[in-house]
Amino acid sequence: MTALLTVVLALAGTAHAGKPPLKRACQLVTTHQVSAIMGRTMKRSANDPTGCGWRSGPIDQAGLELYGFKTVKAAKEYLQGGPVADFELCVDPPNQFLPGSGLGDEAWLDSCNSNVAFRLGRVTGEVTESTSDVKEGSHTDAHRATAIARKAVARLRKLRCPPSFCYGT
Repeated sequence: MTALLTVVLALAGTAHAGKPPLKRACQLVTTHQVSAIMGRTMKRSANDPTGCGWRSGPIDQAGLELYGFKTVKAAKEYLQGGPVADFELCVDPPNQFLPGSGLGDEAWLDSCNSNVAFRLGRVTGEVTESTSDVKEGSHTDAHRATAIARKAVARLRKLRCPPSFCYGT
């Protein structure tokens, strides 16, 4: 349920976040890919520049939130002050992924409910997901969130300069 609330708040946007780096966040991960990762048929429930969401029934959901910044420093500050700071409210501190994880330049896993926050250059992202068949924070839960994040980062890497993000650098 925490992940669902996170997606709702994420799609509402935040005042201190950067601008959307793409016309639609759903350009990075397809519904088919999310369904395969989640192990069930998912339907898109949100599709806007900063957020993409998928649902299957009342509990099963996944979401992707993206923001772009003018500088890497601003992206790092947002990541540390936003998603990662929220992860620190968990009983256990967040786990940072090492380089080579396929999750961007830096990435963090929320140990309570397996949300993933990542940064690739000047773009930050957060993946949330939850289902009724696995416990939040479990290995399977973390695997699903990181798999969605990897798909998004791999697609971002292929874009030379996201359309609405190529402004005055």
